[in-house]
Amino acid sequence: MRISKEIIDAVVQRTDIVGLIGEYISLKKVGSNYKALCPFHSEKTPSFSVSEKGFFHCFGCNEGGNAISFLQKYLNLSFVEAVSELAKRCGINIDLQEFEQSEESEIRDLYNIAQEFYSMLLVQNSGVEALDYFKQRNLSMETIKEFSLGYSSNKWDALFREFMRRGISTELVIKSGLVVNKNNKFYDFFRNRAMFPIKDYLGRTIAFGGRQIDGNKSSPKYINSSDTVIYDKKRTLFGIAEAKNSIRKTDEVFIVEGYLDVLSLSQAGIKNVVAPCGTALTKEQLIYLKKHTNVNVLYFLFDGDLAGMNAALRGIPAALEVGFDLRIIKLPEGQDPDTLINLEGGYDEFMYHKNHACSFVDFICDRKRNENKLETPAEKSETIQEIIKLIFLIKDKTQHLFYLENIKEIFNMPIEILKNIYRDLLRNNAKPKASNKEENNEASTKDVFFDAEKLFPEEKTIFKFILKNKQNFKTIKEDYRVAENSFITDIAKSIFEIINEFWDAEDVVQELMKEEDRDEELIQLLLKLKMEEFSQSAKWKEFTEIETKVNTEKVVGVALARLRVKAIEIELKELQQKLKVGDMQGLQQINCLQKEKQDIINTDLRYE
Repeated sequence: MRISKEIIDAVVQRTDIVGLIGEYISLKKVGSNYKALCPFHSEKTPSFSVSEKGFFHCFGCNEGGNAISFLQKYLNLSFVEAVSELAKRCGINIDLQEFEQSEESEIRDLYNIAQEFYSMLLVQNSGVEALDYFKQRNLSMETIKEFSLGYSSNKWDALFREFMRRGISTELVIKSGLVVNKNNKFYDFFRNRAMFPIKDYLGRTIAFGGRQIDGNKSSPKYINSSDTVIYDKKRTLFGIAEAKNSIRKTDEVFIVEGYLDVLSLSQAGIKNVVAPCGTALTKEQLIYLKKHTNVNVLYFLFDGDLAGMNAALRGIPAALEVGFDLRIIKLPEGQDPDTLINLEGGYDEFMYHKNHACSFVDFICDRKRNENKLETPAEKSETIQEIIKLIFLIKDKTQHLFYLENIKEIFNMPIEILKNIYRDLLRNNAKPKASNKEENNEASTKDVFFDAEKLFPEEKTIFKFILKNKQNFKTIKEDYRVAENSFITDIAKSIFEIINEFWDAEDVVQELMKEEDRDEELIQLLLKLKMEEFSQSAKWKEFTEIETKVNTEKVVGVALARLRVKAIEIELKELQQKLKVGDMQGLQQINCLQKEKQDIINTDLRYE
């Protein structure tokens, strides 16, 4: 079943695309549009453009579309998921189960059922021990509900029986990882544990962490869901759904080690906090965080023990490479964020440590100093080189000088000597740089039919005019009598034939993008043309003294005239090649075409 055109129309019309995209990347208004570095390919000069009319397009890699396609590409969502997410923002209710029946969506449903089942068990008699555990950790019922905490039964197959009661296939249940098949006997993966749902950015439960509550030393304290088609622990952060709005608002995020650190800090009002999911912090998780929140300032807030310090040290390269302004909070030995915030005066203590966060340069030097590894000239030299190599990971070259100044203060060295070391190491670490052409051309190099380069400039101008608004299309058809045979190239004729079906639509491109099985090549080409500006010839500007506003109807009239001249020249060439001696009819055709060409030049093209 497809989502109705009426729902898609409502979602697209109610979505502020500038506001939507601005939640993920930094936009800057330039003229009538908004510009940014493209999130879909690497570039140094902004070529990504967003129009308040409801479109985006990158002139570097040719990605483009509307609000729906942006979420599809950026968040890796299906068409239905993207429409559903935008509908939520607009206050439109959509039941995804009516439209999606893929295995991925069915497994997602199982995790939603499991989360509701575990939450229900928590407040029943069987869940008393788990509820007591949460309360002993100073978690309020409000926090328990906000994070959907729960309890998995101590029975072997309680969740499996719930799935069977709902008529779900055994095969699907096993694929979800929530139930284990052992010698044709089915057991719940999580049993008698306090349950922590792990959610994706959109707030959908995709995995679980389970904490032991019975003190059984023969089983691990924590167990976590295995990777599935909907969950990759190396790319997921616990608490992202609850923290995302606060992260965007503050432009800061704290990364902690455990689930309870997230819960306790969030309960204390520090909402912008996330944690890895049963694994060491990965570069993929940091990319995920940056992509979904566009946050700038990152705090490492790990436990105040050796393991916590090592975790911070391991995370520095990835944090710098992804582009964070990294700051490291050093907690007193033996403390962790959970115990700190639950102390009397814990919030003030937390803010004190935050305000005294150090740079990665200070952190590395302090660590070496505490280990007595910063005593000899050789140790100092090794440390300086280690830090400078980390500085190379920072894309913003302006920051490099400030970090060199940081090293200068610590080691009391002349800045010129540090700059020389920096240059020497830079030369040794230099990699061949991609040319601008390579940098801005990461799109597929396969031959495509709908390629803008195959159009004549005049054909492009005509399509730009048509795509601006409904009235322009009407003008082209009624006043200029443009038809398919008005164009020269096959691609232009095909485009006109396709869009001519929508000539009375308010927006041709929006109509085409509402089709789930749309031609992406055609969409990208039309978006590129739609978002490019009209331009005038130098002679026209000189004659009219117009500098700021293009008379688009005159520009398109000139384009049609020049296109007709080109068509005549092509026809003349063909006739002249076929002309035989004494062919009076052929000569007459040539004379008529030459006269038509000259008339056009003398009238419509006199200022060109």
